[in-house]
Amino acid sequence: MLDLLLGLDDRNAEDAKLLKLFGAKSFVGTKNSAYDRIEDVARDLGPLR
Repeated sequence: MLDLLLGLDDRNAEDAKLLKLFGAKSFVGTKNSAYDRIEDVARDLGPLR
């Protein structure tokens, strides 16, 4: 699934239809740790427990 999403190309009509459903032009790979600081701030501000 990950390879499929990362391989979508908005220049391809069928791929563009799928990307539009997500409101995206593309997807990029990342790791959960990339969001550690955002999670820390959210916990400090209260939205996350």
